[in-house]
Amino acid sequence: MKREDIAGFCEQHGFDWAEQDDGIAFHWDNPNDPTDGECLHLTLDALDTIEPDKLRRAIIGGRDISHITRIVGYYSNTKNWNKSKIGELRDRRAGIYTVGAT
Repeated sequence: MKREDIAGFCEQHGFDWAEQDDGIAFHWDNPNDPTDGECLHLTLDALDTIEPDKLRRAIIGGRDISHITRIVGYYSNTKNWNKSKIGELRDRRAGIYTVGAT
């Protein structure tokens, strides 16, 4: 990807970017937690060799998928869950099934 294409690429995909001495820093909001920003840094050499679709996949890193589980007897999208329900899912993945476990 060429440096002059960065602005259009980032605008199209909703990424912020900043030019640095040794490369480009990309920043975007975590779709699962908008208060937790994410960042990726690419050197200019790496940027010259990467194709736009591969760059988008590197920035997204699989975070644009839906997480669905059947933890409570029916299928549910986890992006709308509160912190308590997400904690319950983590406990179940770890095999902790007791109430009030420490």
